[in-house]
Amino acid sequence: MCLRNVMDVVKDDMDFALFERLAMGLEGVHEVLLRGWGEPLIHPRFIQAIALLRKNFPGLRIRVT
Repeated sequence: MCLRNVMDVVKDDMDFALFERLAMGLEGVHEVLLRGWGEPLIHPRFIQAIALLRKNFPGLRIRVT
């Protein structure tokens, strides 16, 4: 089902420093959906990403596809 298996794209994880910078710009955001051309649950720092969001934005709704 994954389209990445038939697309000519680089298969790589988002750099965590980039995620941290993006996350710090979420002031006023009520919901975040973690998804993309891959599987967010297998990112090596997925748990740390969720913890970062929870710590800085306790009321944020986090969804994963």
